[in-house]
Amino acid sequence: MLAASLTFAFDFNATSVYLKSGESSTFVNFTSNNQQYYMMKINGQESMIFNSTNSPITDQTVISQLLSDYYSSQFNQLPFNNIESQINASFYNISTYYAPCIKGMESFLAVPYNTYMLAIIIPNQGFVCEPQWKAYQSMQNSTPLENQSMYNLNQSINQFYDSVQQQDISGAINGLKTVQSNAQQLEAGYAQLTADFTTFTNFCGGNNTNPTPVEMILTPQQQNNNVTCFYQTSIDQNMKDIANMAQQGNNYNIQSMEGSIYSQTTQRIQSAQAAIQKNQSLNEMQSAEAEYQKVKNFYAGTSVSTSYLAGLEQQAQTSLNASNFSSDAVQNFSQAIQQFYTLESQFNTTTVSLSNTLNSINTAIDRVGRSDPRIAQAQTNFTAINQQYKNLSQQLSNGLPVTSNQFQAVQTQSDALATYATSLQPPENQFGWLQIVAVIIIILVVIGVLLYFRRFKKTPPKITDLKTEYSLNTEKK
Repeated sequence: MLAASLTFAFDFNATSVYLKSGESSTFVNFTSNNQQYYMMKINGQESMIFNSTNSPITDQTVISQLLSDYYSSQFNQLPFNNIESQINASFYNISTYYAPCIKGMESFLAVPYNTYMLAIIIPNQGFVCEPQWKAYQSMQNSTPLENQSMYNLNQSINQFYDSVQQQDISGAINGLKTVQSNAQQLEAGYAQLTADFTTFTNFCGGNNTNPTPVEMILTPQQQNNNVTCFYQTSIDQNMKDIANMAQQGNNYNIQSMEGSIYSQTTQRIQSAQAAIQKNQSLNEMQSAEAEYQKVKNFYAGTSVSTSYLAGLEQQAQTSLNASNFSSDAVQNFSQAIQQFYTLESQFNTTTVSLSNTLNSINTAIDRVGRSDPRIAQAQTNFTAINQQYKNLSQQLSNGLPVTSNQFQAVQTQSDALATYATSLQPPENQFGWLQIVAVIIIILVVIGVLLYFRRFKKTPPKITDLKTEYSLNTEKK
C-alpha cells in the first residue's frame, strides 16, 4: 500500500522538460533507505535519478549510493549471468588449446640447448641462425608471462563468478574490469609468443611443414587433442570476446555512471529551467486570468477602473509567447490581480458606508433644514471623506499600492459622520448650552430682584393700641 501510494505521487509527465527533441524516457523505481526513487532512462540509458516529489538528485555522493542500491535491486535483470556463461565458454577453448601449449613451452625451454635444437636445427643448418636465436630468447621471456596471464585470467573469472552468485554488484563490476584487463594482457602475449614460435620453427626462413617441433613440445595426449602452438584466429578471437564481454561491466560502473548522471543532471536542469519556469508561469497565468474575470465583474460600474490590469495582461501574454521568456510580466499581472481581489470586501464595505452617510445627511436636511449650519458642516466633512475615497480608488486603478486599512479608515470616518447626521434635531426641539445658561441667568435675576425689594421696602409702624393711634392723630391736628 505504501509503495503504491508513493508511486502514485510521482508525476512522470513532469519530467518531460528534461528531454531534448527526439528523446524518449522510461523509468525504473527502486528503494533506498526506505525511500522511493526513480531512475530515468533516456533512450534506454540511465541518465537521471528523481525522488518521489519529482525533484532530480544533484548531490554526487547521494547519486553514488543510489546507484549502488539501484543496480542491486536490478541485479537479476542485468546481463551478468549471460556474460558469465559466454566468458566461460570462450575461456574453455583457450584453456583447452592454448594453456597446454604454454605448459609444453615452459618444459621445453627449461632445458638449455634442448634436444630439439641439437637434433633438428644444428644438424640442418650447422648453426643457430640469428632470427631463431632471438625468437628462442623472446620465448624464454614471454612464456612465463603468458603462463601468469593465463593464471590471472582464470582467477579473475572465478572471482567474477563468485560475485554474481552473491549478487554483489560492486564485486561483479570490479571483477569484470579485472577480467577485461587480464584478457587483453593474455591476448597481447599470445600474439608475441605464437609469432616467436613460428619464427623459431621456421628453419632460418625455410617453409616448415614438419610437425616435429609441436610433437616435441607437447605430450602425446595433447597432440591427440590437436593442441597447437601456432597462431590460431579462433583462439585470438576467444580472448577478444572475453575482453569485449567484460567491457560491458563499464555500463554499470558506479563511479563512471555517477559522473555521467551528475553531468547530465546538471546540464539538463540548466536547460530545463526555462521550460519549468514557463510551465509554472502558464499555470500562474491561467489562475490569474480566472481571477481577473471575477475582479472585472466586481469593479464594473464602480469608481475603480481595471484598464491597468488589462495592460498588464497584455504584457504577460506577450512575454509568454516570446523566445526570451521572462516570468516577471506574469508575476506583475498576478500580483496586481491579488491586490484588487484582496481589497474587494473592504472596498465594498466603504462604498456602502459612504452611501449610507449621504442618505443620513439628506434625511437630516429634511429634518432640520438645509440652512442649518450643522448641515453645512456635515456636507463639508462628507466631501472631504468622499475625496479620500476617490483618491484611494484612483490609486488602485493606477496600480499603486493601496491597503485595506486605508479604505477602512475612510469607512470609520464615514460611519462617525452618519451617526452625527442621524442625531441632528430641529432647533425648537433642542436646548443647547446657551439656552440653558440663559434660563439660569433669568432665574437668578428674578431671585435677585425679589431679594432686593424685600430688603429695602419701608415697614409701617406696628399698631398695637387703637387709642394710642388715635391720640397721635389728634395731636397732629
